[in-house]
Amino acid sequence: MLRVCEKLREADARGRRYGLARAETGYLRALVDAVADKDRLAEVELLKSLGDVNLEKGRLGKDVREFNMALALYVVAMVRCGHRDQGDGIEHRYKYAERLLQGVTSKGAQGQGKKQQTEDKETTTPAKVALKFQDVDKKRATGCNTDTVVVGYAQLLLEGIANNINMLETEAIKSLGDVFLKRGTETRDTRHLTKATALYNTALARCNNVQGTVAIVYRLLYTAKIRQDITTKSKEKSTRTRRQQNVRGRKDHISPFSTAASSDNTSDQMRRLNIVYEEHLQDGSRALQTGDLDKAEQSFAAALKSVHVKAQHRKEAEPLYKLGKVYLKRGIQSKDGGDFTKAAALCNAALSLQMKRSIYGEDTAHPDIAGSLNNLGLAWGDLGDNRKAVSHYEQALQMEWSIYGEDTAHPDIAASLNNLGAAWSNLGYHRKAVSYYEQSLQMMRSIYVKDNAHPDIASSLNNLGAAWSKLGDHRKAVSYYEQSLQMKRSIYGEDNAHPDIAGSLNNLGLRLG
Repeated sequence: MLRVCEKLREADARGRRYGLARAETGYLRALVDAVADKDRLAEVELLKSLGDVNLEKGRLGKDVREFNMALALYVVAMVRCGHRDQGDGIEHRYKYAERLLQGVTSKGAQGQGKKQQTEDKETTTPAKVALKFQDVDKKRATGCNTDTVVVGYAQLLLEGIANNINMLETEAIKSLGDVFLKRGTETRDTRHLTKATALYNTALARCNNVQGTVAIVYRLLYTAKIRQDITTKSKEKSTRTRRQQNVRGRKDHISPFSTAASSDNTSDQMRRLNIVYEEHLQDGSRALQTGDLDKAEQSFAAALKSVHVKAQHRKEAEPLYKLGKVYLKRGIQSKDGGDFTKAAALCNAALSLQMKRSIYGEDTAHPDIAGSLNNLGLAWGDLGDNRKAVSHYEQALQMEWSIYGEDTAHPDIAASLNNLGAAWSNLGYHRKAVSYYEQSLQMMRSIYVKDNAHPDIASSLNNLGAAWSKLGDHRKAVSYYEQSLQMKRSIYGEDNAHPDIAGSLNNLGLRLG
């Protein structure tokens, strides 16, 4: 709660000094930050504060519309609130606003009241939503002050939230992302791209129509491409600078005994590799243009493999970005919304890995990079490419061993071993899966030795049961399922209805039935 108070303090101070209009502007800016950060606590607090602003405007101007806006914001804040104390405070404000509104309406006041708002919401169409954006879009197109544009879109976001118009809310969040994407592209500052990506992700999570989802995923993919271009050019510039410094630092002495032959061989290999990589990318791009998605997928996957094998991590982002476009187009053709989500997941996993490597260094072993490798493995697994999932999980495991030590029991290592077990199981290598699951189980038991009943251990027992079942050893499968069920009951309670317990009972029923 202290963190939220810090965010509100500046807006409160401006409101006391300059009046309601400045306070409202400050709250709207803070609301954009809270939405981008997926900070639900701050978002609820800001909706409440913006409700207070509208309540005060209604009280001063005797305007029913302002009162109705305040009431709508309080309702949304209560619905989205997850803290009882915070919810009680909002409820008191709502009742106070109702009393004030009754006093105003009994004397006659400005505004059209609740009925008009409801009618507007019920007749919302894409055309009507587009009309609402005309003024702000025009300001953005003519180069108006960015802060003014952000506040304009934030006002539309607030209107969408207050009136429960999903199309308006998600379009406003997407437009805010566009503002920061433009700023990042122009300034080459990737912090703005990070904020654009965060806003697009929030819009994607809240969007409930296919057309909107397509538009948002395209923007996520495009943002990843822009970030890749900026990062690549920045590193090329840094490399050129270092080379110039090295040249200036050298004396006139040049050794006749050089390793020129070895360097030439390496250069030739890299040139050939780059040619193959570019050919695969070009083939995939042509296939994508002609609509041959299977061919495009094969070509981009081959391009990715050609650099992945040689550990040229900087070049991984381009084929990953292109693969995301393939899955997106396939989703459009098949009307399968799951493909949109998969495209976004793959895009974000690649983007996360690229960002962390640029922060910590290409060859640095760091827990965040290992985590991104695991996430990329999960994304490939969701897309059904378990071989790529295995490759990324193995990279994550190797990195974690180098960080923590091969003989160290660590939750990250146990998780990677478990992920490898799942991927090998999906590939049909169930004995390999058992091996990894057993290593993971053994490690988790050593980690959670003080409290041997743990959800991760119960999950590993269940995974082992599934693997032995696929190998045809149903006695072992039942044994592991029973151990998993017993542990889950000790964790969640004997008589408690819990999805994990239900899952174990279902597994046992299938084996014993």
